Amino acid sequence: MGEKMRHSSNNFDRFVSIFQASKRRFSAVLLSSRIHARPGSHHSPLVERVRQFQGTTNYLGEKMALKRWMYRKGRPNILAKILNRGWAIIHSLGIFPNWLVTLEVVGRKSGKMTSFPLAMTVINGERYLVSMLGEETNWVRNIQVAGGKAVLQHGITEQVLLQEVDVSQRAPILKAYLQLAPGARPHVSISKDAPISEFEKIASKYPVFRLETIK
Repeated sequence: MGEKMRHSSNNFDRFVSIFQASKRRFSAVLLSSRIHARPGSHHSPLVERVRQFQGTTNYLGEKMALKRWMYRKGRPNILAKILNRGWAIIHSLGIFPNWLVTLEVVGRKSGKMTSFPLAMTVINGERYLVSMLGEETNWVRNIQVAGGKAVLQHGITEQVLLQEVDVSQRAPILKAYLQLAPGARPHVSISKDAPISEFEKIASKYPVFRLETIK
């Protein structure tokens, strides 16, 4: 396990190095450009605006790189697992908006109840869960083995049945999900603002489930 953690840390360090190197190259080009400062100012307004934008984009880029590093090859690493356990507890309490939920499902191998923090999308009164990591993520495979039966926690406890949505109907749900869940964006290959036609192209890669309460 220690070796895996060192390997993951090295990969993340390489990500950060790449972004920092890009930042230095951009700064060198910016400072060498022929943009004259106004009297009494060290830098022109254009330079300042570009620098502010540069700082924002570098921060966002590094944040997305961190998210991808935490879920390399579609699997959560040790850090992601620890964070997910914490978020699962918090989501289940219902102290955040009710679209932040915890899904509990029997593990296909362990036979024990396992918890996953998820973002629930609601469209026209229907509730949906989306797998941001695709078909091979643990909770999707557990749900399939469990016949769709699970427990939903969000301040209250519900016995639910998850029914997989046909690929042809997923695109608008995926778009709504990506608008709602910023943490999922690094794992999806298109922008949250992309047209529906682009979501249709990737719909088969991301399972979507409709929630039904079992009474």
